[in-house]
Amino acid sequence: GNYSSEFSASLTIHNTELGDGGNYMCTASAIHHTSQATFEVHVYAHPSKPVVSKVTELKQLELVCQSEGFPPPTTTWRRSTELLEDDGTRLSITYAIEDGT
Repeated sequence: GNYSSEFSASLTIHNTELGDGGNYMCTASAIHHTSQATFEVHVYAHPSKPVVSKVTELKQLELVCQSEGFPPPTTTWRRSTELLEDDGTRLSITYAIEDGT
């Protein structure tokens, strides 16, 4: 008669990091046959607490806010409760995203 047995294998990644995302493949092989399954893994991270540094020069103040997360966090600036926006004159706001790969 036919005889088959079931086998299970698992992969566990401890202390997952953003770099752990990607395609993972499981391959099961027997004497005359091979089967594969691919898993696409996305790792998400909450935004880190922003780190603010200030650079002051004569008549100029620059505040830099850095935070990490995936997807990249959005950043807004406020003074008290007032939302600050780039006015093209006195106040300029720039954004930069560094690709961690």
